[in-house]
Amino acid sequence: EDDSTPVPQRSFWSDVNSRVQEAVSDVEPYAPPTPSTGGRARMFVLLALLIFLLAPIVAYGFFMWNRESAPEEVESLVAMAETRYNNGQLALTGGDEDTARAMCLDADSLLQQAVVIAGRTEPIRALSDDIQRCINATMRTRYLYELTEPLVRFPADAEPHRVLVVDENIFVMDTGRQLVELYRLDGTRSFVPDQTPEVVLQEGQSLDGVTVGRLVDIAWQPVIAGYQEKASLLALDRNNQLFLYDPRVEGAGSVPQAAQSPLRVPNQVEIYLGRTYISDEGANQIFRYDAGQLSSTPEPWFDEQAKANLSGVVRMAIDGDIWLLYNRGSLVRYQAGAQIPFSLDAGAITPDQPVDMAIGDEVAPYIYIADANHERILVFDKEGAYQYQLLAPEENPLRDLRGIFVEPVAGNLYILTKEALYQHPMPN
Repeated sequence: EDDSTPVPQRSFWSDVNSRVQEAVSDVEPYAPPTPSTGGRARMFVLLALLIFLLAPIVAYGFFMWNRESAPEEVESLVAMAETRYNNGQLALTGGDEDTARAMCLDADSLLQQAVVIAGRTEPIRALSDDIQRCINATMRTRYLYELTEPLVRFPADAEPHRVLVVDENIFVMDTGRQLVELYRLDGTRSFVPDQTPEVVLQEGQSLDGVTVGRLVDIAWQPVIAGYQEKASLLALDRNNQLFLYDPRVEGAGSVPQAAQSPLRVPNQVEIYLGRTYISDEGANQIFRYDAGQLSSTPEPWFDEQAKANLSGVVRMAIDGDIWLLYNRGSLVRYQAGAQIPFSLDAGAITPDQPVDMAIGDEVAPYIYIADANHERILVFDKEGAYQYQLLAPEENPLRDLRGIFVEPVAGNLYILTKEALYQHPMPN
């Protein structure tokens, strides 16, 4: 018979807890270090004071060193700019506009670096004037000499964004005040007698039980035989809704929409041969409505292989091909749903801040791009070759450029700025 007494078994966690308690009991309580006293404390105070005193001295020394070296750097930049300018002049004399343009643009870039350091000194100013004359000569600048009195002046709170001219009607979409205004030209189509516009559409307005959302874009819907007997203004809002405005009889009304719309974030609307095209940056797709079928579901226009990114599109134009102008200055061309090779002339100044574009027809087969940063309109042919630029001859009437509209048959160019709308004959 086994009379041994069983040994009690300790659990694993009990053993761990016991060992932790033993380890903790051996640790001495934390005591903060004794503050420095005497010579050691004075040393730390003196070191901090020394750093405080030396910091401005070091900064001043760096400033003086930079100041002493600045004249040499400015002199070098100006000398290089002058060399580039002289080479540009030689190329221009020899008839090589592309080389001359590149040289003078490089000279201008170097001179701007000198301006940052030394400001616009008299020698820099004189050389800058010469360089600008060289650039203008190579850019085939044409001046808008009749850009004097505007057709319309806008109020201070206006934010005009798009202009559209049809016969005697001038439509201006204002994205700040969120409305579309109608001005009317006189019989000669040379001035606007009534400076008080008619508001034809506005955010928050209720039409046929539909509330107008934030306005996105406008286009002109011509007569469509068998579908639409009256030409109208077509407006697109941020809620993916369409509205029509008849300037002659019926006024504004909403367009019934299909129950399932593929639109997500539309940003442009354009009409070509009766069909309506909507660029949608949310879906990265262009949707097309057949003529007279605005209440149906639109079909995607890009083919399945197209990998389009429609973010940053500032303007869509159609002449059979679809042209997309991006805010970074690039212009992309699509044909039959696919992108085709195209680029703007690399030898020209590309638009720095493009805000609008117009595509001419066979009467004026050119591409007009409004460049707000340089207060100009750049003109290219449809192969991308640079033609010329349009500038104001004096002052700054094109400051804060917003939009353009061309009438090739009538021979008029409309220029929209934040403050005014101008009409000018199109250059030959």
